[in-house]
Amino acid sequence: MSFIRYPGIDYDWRPASCWEPANPMQAILGNVKGAKRPESTDKGARQ
Repeated sequence: MSFIRYPGIDYDWRPASCWEPANPMQAILGNVKGAKRPESTDKGARQ
């Protein structure tokens, strides 16, 4: 599949990840689901 390359656009540039965790606690709890998650992440942010 081919697409038009417009001048002035750097097609090789990639932004930093939008999903990078803000702190280690968010990285650890990234896959935790359910009622305990908000409670756990709040505790980690206050420490």
